Amino acid sequence: MVLKVVGSGSSGNGYIIEGENEALLIEAGCKAIDVKKALGFQISKVVGMLISHQHGDHCKYIGQYMDLGFPIYTNDETQKFIKDIYGEVAKGIRELKPIIIGRFSVTPFYVPHNEIANFGYLIKHEEMGKLLFLTDLELCPYSFKGVGINHLVIENNYDAELIDPSFPNYKHKILGHCSTQTMLGIVEENRSDALQSVVLCHLGEGSNPYDAVKQVKEKVSSSCLVELATKGKEIKLEKDWKEE
Repeated sequence: MVLKVVGSGSSGNGYIIEGENEALLIEAGCKAIDVKKALGFQISKVVGMLISHQHGDHCKYIGQYMDLGFPIYTNDETQKFIKDIYGEVAKGIRELKPIIIGRFSVTPFYVPHNEIANFGYLIKHEEMGKLLFLTDLELCPYSFKGVGINHLVIENNYDAELIDPSFPNYKHKILGHCSTQTMLGIVEENRSDALQSVVLCHLGEGSNPYDAVKQVKEKVSSSCLVELATKGKEIKLEKDWKEE
């Protein structure tokens, strides 16, 4: 299985988890044509899409994806926003209630994002194991230590030691996004021998992503891949996994 980064950051977020026969999309902040290209126009492989929250860099192109006919899932608050603003009907799902999308098992959970309802996702698939997706969060209220996460896709938006209080949208950044220091704490909390990759996403101004990569590598095993979610990046998601 592979993680494909269509876009990551305030200009638009879009990710694909693609296996041999099916694919799951995350976020509708990039144009559908860019996702089609990343899939080699095999759009029939898509079994569904997850959206974390209502901000435009995560959902503004939802209409283009609704036209393609696959189900789109999010929290109830974002579902209502999408219907009111875009006139589209996504599927609301409940926190901590796993759903099955194709052969993916998805468990959503709320993470704080400056008073905006926002989902993180625990995603399981027999071809990749267990992937934890966290973006646009001030902190993570849950520990997945006992789950044995194989892959972690996590926001690294700014460094608290580098960001200036005079920075535009400073308050939103510190209340709605994940700092390098918080990211490192989440990695520390959830690392285990099972962890195979850490991907830093939604990079922002006021950060030093290459230094963040270095710091993550100091916390994980030497066999764990640490990457930045840059546009066009493809990252293998390999791990044998069986339901416990």
